[in-house]
Amino acid sequence: MLLSSATLFAQTEQKLGDAFLKSVQEKNFSLLKPWLGKNTKNLQEKWKLVVENAYRKGFDIKAVKIKNVMTGEQVPNMPMKTIIAIYEYDGKEWDDLVLMITTEQKPKLVEIPLTSYMFKLDEERRGKNRVD
Repeated sequence: MLLSSATLFAQTEQKLGDAFLKSVQEKNFSLLKPWLGKNTKNLQEKWKLVVENAYRKGFDIKAVKIKNVMTGEQVPNMPMKTIIAIYEYDGKEWDDLVLMITTEQKPKLVEIPLTSYMFKLDEERRGKNRVD
């Protein structure tokens, strides 16, 4: 039973990562509605920064595909954890798509940290989020 719960949670996190990417690709924040909790206004402002990164000249957000979603450990003394959506772009894997979610059975998006790094293809940072 524990294994099936872990698998179900991983599938849910993958769906959240996919929904986040799709919302950015389509410039449509409302696609995240099933994943949002109380701090929607703050999340939308941060999401707009991610969209700006994604639609800069020389980057094709439509070519981004999420390969898998990694789950971090629960933040000490807080009911949230990090997920990292590993995506492929231009033949390389990138790990700068980081989201904070609740630890509930149906997780909610609670924070979009590191917005200034998302989709920037910074070679010096590539792989660091996975390691950290």
